[in-house]
Amino acid sequence: MTNLRGGIDGAIESRRGMKNVLAALLLILSCLPGMAQQKGTVWLGAGVDNLTKAETDALGWQTPHGARVKALTPGGPAEKSGLKQDDILVSLDGVEITDGNSFIDAVLAKTPGTVIKLSVRRSGLEQQIAITLGERPVVVADSGPQLMLDTGGHMANVVDLAITPDGSQLVSASNDKTIRVWDIASGRTIRTIRGESAAGGWGTIYAMALSPDGRWLAAGGYLSEANQQSASAIRIYDFASGKLVKVLKAHRDVVLSLAFSSDSKRLLSGSADKTAMIWDVAGGRMLMQLAGHADVVDAVAFSKDGTRAATGSDDESIRLWDASDGKPIAEMTEHKAIIQRENPGKFWKGGVKAVAFSADGRLIASGSKDGRVMLWDGATGAFQRQLSFPGGMLGGAAVNSLQFSPDSKRLLFARF
Repeated sequence: MTNLRGGIDGAIESRRGMKNVLAALLLILSCLPGMAQQKGTVWLGAGVDNLTKAETDALGWQTPHGARVKALTPGGPAEKSGLKQDDILVSLDGVEITDGNSFIDAVLAKTPGTVIKLSVRRSGLEQQIAITLGERPVVVADSGPQLMLDTGGHMANVVDLAITPDGSQLVSASNDKTIRVWDIASGRTIRTIRGESAAGGWGTIYAMALSPDGRWLAAGGYLSEANQQSASAIRIYDFASGKLVKVLKAHRDVVLSLAFSSDSKRLLSGSADKTAMIWDVAGGRMLMQLAGHADVVDAVAFSKDGTRAATGSDDESIRLWDASDGKPIAEMTEHKAIIQRENPGKFWKGGVKAVAFSADGRLIASGSKDGRVMLWDGATGAFQRQLSFPGGMLGGAAVNSLQFSPDSKRLLFARF
C-alpha cells in the first residue's frame, strides 16, 4: 500500500495471475480423444491482424488498410490454396479490405463451399489467390458425466476479485474456469459458477467484474470453441441465482479486463483485439467502441461519475476517453517515455496492466509490467509523477491491480 504523499507502507503479493493471450481464435487444430465432431460455421483456416501505420507507410499507401496473415491452420483451406503467413491481404472479391475485422466479417458472411478471390501482396509483388471456404469442425465434449476434483479452492491462478456490496461475500474468478463465491466470515465456498468449458483452453476465464449494486456478474475470456464471436463474448450472470442471462458479442479476440460504471448500468471491456467497448448491460448492446491502442487492452476503468473511461494497453500507453460519446481526451505515454530515457537502446517494455480512478475523480493511477506506479490528472490525463518504482527484483514484478481508498488519499497496489 502506498501513501499518496510518497511513503511506501509495504509490499503486497499480487492477487492476479498473468493473462495469456490466445493468438488465433479462428484456428481449431485437432480433435482430442474421447471427443465427437459436429459441423460448424464457414472455415478459412487463417488468423489475421490489422496492418500498422508503419507497415502501410512502408508500402507507400496513403491511408492504412489491408490485413496481415498472422497464423494458418495446417491443412486448412487457406494453407491448401497457397496463402502464407505474413501475406498482406489487399482485397476480397475485388473490394478493398479496410482492416482485419472487416475482412473477418466478410468471410463469416459467406457459406461453406464459396470460392473467394484474394489479392495478396508478397515480397513486394501482388498476386491473386482463390480459396474454397470449408466448413469448420467443432469439437464438443462427450455428453456423459465428467469426473471433477473439488479441492475446496481454485486450482489455477486467480485473475479477479470482488466483494459484495454488503461486505459479506468474496467473489473470485480463476483460470481453472470457475467463479467461486466465498463467505468471508467462515472462509468457505458458498457456491461455484461454471460456464461452458471443455478440454484445453476452452472455458478459461481471464476477467470478471461484479456490478456495484450486486445484481450483475460479468465474465470474459476464451469461453467457447464454436466460433470467434462466441469465444470472445462476455457472459452476464444474475449474481443472486448464478443464472446466465445475457451474452454480449462484438469483440474479435479474448476479453482481458472488465469494469462496471458506478450506477451498474454500463460495462467497460478491454480485449486482445486492441479495442475497448462500452455496453448497455440491461439492453445487452454495445454502445460504442474505443479504438486507438496498438496492442492488447489489459486494463479498463470508469470514473466514479461515469463521465470518463480509462484504458491501459500493452502498447505502453493509457488513453482517456469521454464515456458519453467515445471521443478521446488524452493519450498518456509516460510509461514508455521514461523507459526510453532511462534505458536508451535497450529493449524493455512498460505495458500497462492496471488503471484506476480516485473516488473524487481527480487522479488516475496506472501500474505497468516493469513495476512502476504513476499518477495522472483525472480530467486531462496530464502526467503528474511516478509514485512508486522500487527497482531490483521487486521492481521487475508487474503491477497488476490498483485500488484507491474511499477518501482518495491512499492507493493499494499488488505485484506479481
